[in-house]
Amino acid sequence: MGVTSYYSFAGEIIGEETGGVRRDYLTDALGSVTATVTGAGVVENTYRYKPYGEKLAKTGAGSDPKFLWNDFSTC
Repeated sequence: MGVTSYYSFAGEIIGEETGGVRRDYLTDALGSVTATVTGAGVVENTYRYKPYGEKLAKTGAGSDPKFLWNDFSTC
């Protein structure tokens, strides 16, 4: 596995690149990842969560990003 570089804007992670393959994150109002999008603009995965971050549903077969659900209760 290669090195993963993360992209951020205004203190929030908005994407990653591993082995030259870029993946951008679509997020909800809290900053939790609701979908991943390839560099070509194709939706790779979508995510839905139960309260407190338990994954309710995932579509797509791509790998999951390391950071999915944003837990502000620990801030």
